[in-house]
Amino acid sequence: MNPQPDWTPAQWFNEAVRCYIEGHQACPWCDGSHRVFKSERAGRLDFYCYCCDFYVGYEEQTDCYHVVPGRQDAAAERHRVAGCF
Repeated sequence: MNPQPDWTPAQWFNEAVRCYIEGHQACPWCDGSHRVFKSERAGRLDFYCYCCDFYVGYEEQTDCYHVVPGRQDAAAERHRVAGCF
């Protein structure tokens, strides 16, 4: 994956939605399939990759998007320990 550091949180959110649907729970940061958890609760929609720690979320009440970039070191460590690939 070629992360786009200049994207806004809203752009990352839209990409996360697309990857989750089209890429079988894929992560827009590290590009892996079957590794993103989606949660919906109390007016929030969140996507989290357990392999690289990428996070993006949307709060309906405040109309705010939040993003935390993924980490290559997290992906490498989890690949070694938990078999992320």
